[in-house]
This record gives sequence, C-alpha cells and structure tokens, in this order.
Amino acid sequence: MQNGNGKGKSESAAVRGGTELEVAEHLREPSDALERMREQLRKRWTAALSLGNYEAAFGLSEQFQDVELLLPPERTCDSHHGMASVALHLLGRHNDASKRAQQFLSAAVSERRARPTAFSLELQAATLATVARISWLQGFPERAREEAGRALELGERSKHDLAHCCALTLAAIPIAWWNGNYGEARAFVEQLSEKPVLGTLWCSTGAAYRAAVDSSWHSTLGWGQERAPLTDSIPMQEILATLHPHLITEELLARSRTPGSGWASCEIIRAHGEITVARLGAEGFDEAEYAFLHAMNRARLQGARSWRLRAATSLARLWLLRGQFEDARVLLGRLTDEYTEGFDTADVNAAGKLLAEARSRHRGER
Repeated sequence: MQNGNGKGKSESAAVRGGTELEVAEHLREPSDALERMREQLRKRWTAALSLGNYEAAFGLSEQFQDVELLLPPERTCDSHHGMASVALHLLGRHNDASKRAQQFLSAAVSERRARPTAFSLELQAATLATVARISWLQGFPERAREEAGRALELGERSKHDLAHCCALTLAAIPIAWWNGNYGEARAFVEQLSEKPVLGTLWCSTGAAYRAAVDSSWHSTLGWGQERAPLTDSIPMQEILATLHPHLITEELLARSRTPGSGWASCEIIRAHGEITVARLGAEGFDEAEYAFLHAMNRARLQGARSWRLRAATSLARLWLLRGQFEDARVLLGRLTDEYTEGFDTADVNAAGKLLAEARSRHRGER
C-alpha cells in the first residue's frame, strides 16, 4: 500500500510474496521485471475473481498498486483502483467500491489523451459496470440504466469487443432484467450472441444468458431440482441466480450462507425462501420467514436497498398469508417511502401493489 509520501516503499515490499530470485531479477531489470509482475498479477486477479475468491482478488489489486508505484507515472493509470472496485463490489462492500471506482475512472479520463491498453479498456468497462450495479443495488434503478449505457458507449466508441462484452454481461443485461425490462434484456443477450467468437469464456457466457432468459427452458425445471451450473465462473453464476431462482445451485446456496459471501447472497437466500414456500406450502413458512429476515438484514448491512426491498416484499407476502396485515403494511410502507425513482420498475411496482393489498385487508380487519 502507498505510504505517506507515496514513493517511499521499499522495493522488496513491492513484490510482496515474491521469491528472492524475483526480487533480484526486479533489481537488475526493473522495467521488464515490473511489467512481467504486473501481467502475472492481472492473470491471478482474473483467476481469483472467476473462482469467487474475492478477498484474494482484492489483495492482488493492492499488490498491483505496490508494483505501479515503482513505475513512471506515464506507464500507469491507477488500474489498481479499478481492480479493487470490482473485487470490493463482489464482496458486498459497495461504498468502498464506489470510491475506488471513481478514482480509477478519473485517472482513465486523462489516459485517453494517450492510447489506452486493451486491459485498461476492459477494466474501464468492468468498472463502469460495477458503478451501474452499485447504483441499482442502492435503490437507483434509473441511474443504473444510464450508467450501464455509458459502459456500452465505451465499448462501442473504442470498437473493442471485449470491453463491449463486459458492459453487456456485467451491467446492461442484468440491470435490464432486474428492472423488469425483459425485452430489452433479451435484445442485449442477442447483441452478446452476435459478437465474434472471443474465446471459451464469452461463448459459455452468451449460452448461459440465452438459457437464463428462455422462459420455455425454465418451464422444464421443477422447484429445487438439482442442476449443474450454466457456467464455471462464480461471478456469472451469481448474476444468473439473481435472474431466476431455478438457476440457484446447491453450491451457490451453501456459499451464500457463509459470512462475507458477497453481493448476491442476500438475493440467493431470499429466493431460496420463495422456493421453500412453493415446495412445502404452510409447512415451510417458518423456514422461509427466517430466510427473508436473514436476507433483509444482510442487505441492510451491505446498503443494498433493492435486495432489501425484494426480501421485504417476500416477507410481507408471507405475513399476508398468515393474516399479519398490519405488520406487512408497516414494513412495506417504510421501505417504499425510501425510493425516489424507479416507480415503474418491477420490484417497486410489486411492493406497491402488495402494500395496497395490505392496507385494504388491514382496514377490512378493523
């Protein structure tokens, strides 16, 4: 990490975790060695994210910073801030992620005077996508849609297919779906599918999204049916699980119940509560209620207002079935009052309709 004067780190600290041979090589050939180390850290960061090791990915972004501090300013663009923002968001630390994202994006603007690298463009797209997703999670769905559009514009303007794929995959498709704009989400999936073959990862991602938005595919699955994940990437598995509860695997559910399991755990826990009610009916009410309360609390801790509203809506629906009309009315009234935009989105609409029902049934009870 950077110290007080920003440049006073020892070179051995800059290669934290490296071998003595790596340090010696760095001292003999600083430029070439540092570039090799940066490339290795990028690869390790990408692999850690794909495996769902978000804490490790965040640590690698900090090591990346240590290396960049030893390079001339013209050869850096604060990439470590972008890398950190992605990892922090996936950890559920959205406020911290926002700060790091803004630091990276501000530096990236100045880099445009030069020719940005492919990695920088992809990281800019991923960081813009992160900003958009955080806005959605914090209860600003209209802002999130606009920010996802900016990520798409970057990919189109740069004519860099991987950056465009990042914007579609990480922001445009899920945000459109979360907002209830299903036609728009399917159109984005088609855009992703029309991209040239860019490797196994993007082919599998496009196929996974096509299955996720295919309602006829979901109709062949039963609640709680064991299924294999549509992709090996843990972040993608988490996104897909937020699109439809059929896409929650046993591994994802177990992962979501562990402390610090990340941004999607609230929604996965809530959706499992809905699955429990669908499978067991009244016999599953107590288990589902616990799941909804757990999801609400975790969402509150993360500052994820949108996940909290979903969990509250599920809980209020359960309470209406139990005749707890006043409890449902108070809960939904308090949370819907927090919203200042997105009144035509699927979640806010659903909560509003359920709130109207709770009020009506509460009046009828008196």
